[in-house]
Amino acid sequence: MAAPFGNLFALGNNGGHEPFFKTPKELQAKVNEYLKYCEVETLPLTITGLALFLGFMDRHSLYDYEKKKEFTTIIKKARTLVENGYENRLHSDKNNSGAIFALKNMNWTDKQTTVHEIPEAATFTITYRNGDSVNESSEV
Repeated sequence: MAAPFGNLFALGNNGGHEPFFKTPKELQAKVNEYLKYCEVETLPLTITGLALFLGFMDRHSLYDYEKKKEFTTIIKKARTLVENGYENRLHSDKNNSGAIFALKNMNWTDKQTTVHEIPEAATFTITYRNGDSVNESSEV
Protein backbone atom coordinates (compact mmCIF):
# COMPACT_ATOMS: atom_id res chain seq x y z
CA MET A 1 0.00 0.00 0.00
CA ALA A 2 1.39 3.37 -0.98
CA ALA A 3 1.81 6.16 1.55
CA PRO A 4 -1.00 8.68 1.62
CA PHE A 5 -0.61 11.84 -0.42
CA GLY A 6 1.27 14.51 1.50
CA ASN A 7 3.11 12.03 3.79
CA LEU A 8 6.07 13.90 5.25
CA PHE A 9 7.59 11.02 7.25
CA ALA A 10 9.96 9.99 4.47
CA LEU A 11 11.37 13.46 3.77
CA GLY A 12 15.16 13.33 3.83
CA ASN A 13 15.23 9.52 3.85
CA ASN A 14 17.38 8.28 1.00
CA GLY A 15 16.62 4.66 1.84
CA GLY A 16 18.22 2.40 4.41
CA HIS A 17 20.50 3.37 7.24
CA GLU A 18 24.02 4.71 7.25
CA PRO A 19 26.63 2.08 6.35
CA PHE A 20 28.25 0.42 9.37
CA PHE A 21 31.71 0.91 7.89
CA LYS A 22 32.73 3.71 5.58
CA THR A 23 36.17 2.33 4.68
CA PRO A 24 37.75 -1.13 4.38
CA LYS A 25 40.37 -0.04 6.94
CA GLU A 26 37.62 0.63 9.48
CA LEU A 27 36.07 -2.81 8.87
CA GLN A 28 39.47 -4.55 9.09
CA ALA A 29 40.15 -2.88 12.45
CA LYS A 30 36.82 -4.15 13.82
CA VAL A 31 37.45 -7.69 12.49
CA ASN A 32 40.89 -7.65 14.16
CA GLU A 33 39.21 -6.51 17.37
CA TYR A 34 36.82 -9.50 17.17
CA LEU A 35 39.72 -11.92 16.62
CA LYS A 36 41.58 -10.50 19.63
CA TYR A 37 38.42 -10.56 21.76
CA CYS A 38 37.86 -14.26 21.00
CA GLU A 39 41.50 -15.04 21.76
CA VAL A 40 41.47 -13.23 25.12
CA GLU A 41 38.10 -14.65 26.17
CA THR A 42 39.00 -18.11 24.75
CA LEU A 43 35.85 -18.12 22.65
CA PRO A 44 35.58 -19.97 19.34
CA LEU A 45 35.32 -17.88 16.19
CA THR A 46 31.82 -18.10 14.75
CA ILE A 47 30.00 -16.46 11.85
CA THR A 48 27.17 -15.19 14.04
CA GLY A 49 29.66 -13.98 16.64
CA LEU A 50 31.50 -12.07 13.94
CA ALA A 51 28.27 -10.62 12.56
CA LEU A 52 27.06 -9.48 15.99
CA PHE A 53 30.45 -8.06 16.94
CA LEU A 54 30.51 -6.03 13.72
CA GLY A 55 27.06 -4.61 14.54
CA PHE A 56 24.90 -6.60 12.13
CA MET A 57 21.51 -8.02 13.10
CA ASP A 58 22.26 -11.49 11.68
CA ARG A 59 24.71 -13.43 9.53
CA HIS A 60 22.70 -12.70 6.38
CA SER A 61 23.45 -8.99 6.79
CA LEU A 62 27.15 -9.90 6.95
CA TYR A 63 26.78 -11.89 3.73
CA ASP A 64 25.03 -8.92 2.10
CA TYR A 65 27.87 -6.62 3.18
CA GLU A 66 30.33 -9.05 1.62
CA LYS A 67 28.76 -8.25 -1.77
CA LYS A 68 30.09 -4.70 -1.53
CA LYS A 69 33.21 -4.74 -3.66
CA GLU A 70 35.43 -2.78 -1.27
CA PHE A 71 34.65 -5.11 1.69
CA THR A 72 34.60 -8.50 -0.10
CA THR A 73 38.18 -9.54 0.61
CA ILE A 74 38.08 -8.62 4.30
CA ILE A 75 34.84 -10.48 5.01
CA LYS A 76 35.87 -13.54 2.95
CA LYS A 77 39.12 -13.80 4.90
CA ALA A 78 37.29 -13.44 8.23
CA ARG A 79 34.84 -16.16 7.18
CA THR A 80 37.74 -18.40 6.16
CA LEU A 81 39.32 -17.92 9.60
CA VAL A 82 36.06 -19.06 11.20
CA GLU A 83 35.94 -22.04 8.84
CA ASN A 84 39.55 -22.87 9.70
CA GLY A 85 38.64 -22.98 13.39
CA TYR A 86 35.94 -25.56 12.71
CA GLU A 87 38.29 -27.55 10.50
CA ASN A 88 40.92 -27.62 13.26
CA ARG A 89 38.32 -28.95 15.70
CA LEU A 90 37.86 -31.97 13.45
CA HIS A 91 41.37 -33.02 14.42
CA SER A 92 41.36 -32.11 18.11
CA ASP A 93 37.93 -32.72 19.68
CA LYS A 94 36.67 -36.09 20.79
CA ASN A 95 33.13 -35.11 19.82
CA ASN A 96 33.41 -33.05 16.66
CA SER A 97 29.80 -33.31 15.49
CA GLY A 98 29.27 -29.57 16.05
CA ALA A 99 32.22 -28.75 13.81
CA ILE A 100 30.94 -31.18 11.17
CA PHE A 101 27.49 -29.55 11.29
CA ALA A 102 28.99 -26.07 10.94
CA LEU A 103 31.22 -27.09 8.03
CA LYS A 104 28.27 -28.68 6.22
CA ASN A 105 26.51 -25.33 6.54
CA MET A 106 29.60 -23.82 4.89
CA ASN A 107 29.02 -26.05 1.84
CA TRP A 108 31.35 -28.86 2.87
CA THR A 109 30.05 -32.28 1.89
CA ASP A 110 30.19 -35.62 3.62
CA LYS A 111 29.76 -38.24 0.95
CA GLN A 112 31.36 -41.47 -0.10
CA THR A 113 31.93 -42.59 -3.65
CA THR A 114 32.04 -46.29 -4.45
CA VAL A 115 33.50 -47.52 -7.73
CA HIS A 116 32.42 -50.95 -8.93
CA GLU A 117 34.67 -52.65 -11.43
CA ILE A 118 33.71 -55.71 -13.44
CA PRO A 119 36.58 -57.86 -14.76
CA GLU A 120 36.78 -58.42 -18.50
CA ALA A 121 35.70 -62.07 -18.29
CA ALA A 122 33.13 -62.76 -15.58
CA THR A 123 31.95 -66.19 -14.52
CA PHE A 124 28.43 -66.54 -13.29
CA THR A 125 26.05 -69.31 -12.29
CA ILE A 126 22.54 -69.69 -13.60
CA THR A 127 20.22 -71.63 -11.29
CA TYR A 128 16.91 -72.88 -12.60
CA ARG A 129 13.84 -73.36 -10.45
CA ASN A 130 13.95 -77.11 -10.68
CA GLY A 131 17.36 -77.10 -8.93
CA ASP A 132 19.54 -77.84 -11.95
CA SER A 133 22.42 -75.39 -12.33
CA VAL A 134 24.63 -74.56 -15.26
CA ASN A 135 28.02 -72.83 -15.03
CA GLU A 136 28.75 -70.53 -17.89
CA SER A 137 31.55 -68.14 -18.66
CA SER A 138 30.74 -64.90 -20.37
CA GLU A 139 32.70 -61.79 -21.32
CA VAL A 140 31.21 -58.52 -20.23
